[in-house]
Amino acid sequence: MDKKILESGGINYAEGVNRLVNNAVVYEKLLRMFVAQNRFDEAESALTSGDFGRAFDCLHEMKGVCGNLSMNTLYKSCCEMVELLRASDYDGARSKFPETMSCYHSVINAVAAAE
Repeated sequence: MDKKILESGGINYAEGVNRLVNNAVVYEKLLRMFVAQNRFDEAESALTSGDFGRAFDCLHEMKGVCGNLSMNTLYKSCCEMVELLRASDYDGARSKFPETMSCYHSVINAVAAAE
């Protein structure tokens, strides 16, 4: 995978590989798995329908995955979403979500382009 393309999508490749004891093959496999397992659509549906508990669960899970894979821009945005939901600031969470989804698409596009 092209490291510069990944970095342009907010992914710190070197940090992510380092977390996996310098195993780039496993790291790249996990990036591909992330792309295949889209929980953001579920989070969006939950926010739209007012199921804030489910939205929290989805975004909290994605926060952990993004942190572990060093998707730092998306991780930060997920952290902000989780905190808004934790504080029951549902309007704030709804208004923040498009920015989070934009970060998500940056990651997805970068992984696809880096192949």
